[in-house]
Amino acid sequence: TASPFSFRPVYFMVKNRDTEQFERALEFLEATFSLLPGLVAPIKHMKIMFGLKTMVCE
Repeated sequence: TASPFSFRPVYFMVKNRDTEQFERALEFLEATFSLLPGLVAPIKHMKIMFGLKTMVCE
């Protein structure tokens, strides 16, 4: 099983459009952003999160 803070499984979830697992990807992105806020600009983070949430609701 993958570590909750491992990038690789999250990347493949999104790349393969495994929408059943997108909730984990969202959790990973939120945790990463809270731990490393300077890694990605806040507006980019919001756009990524919005895009993933939109794909989950389809």
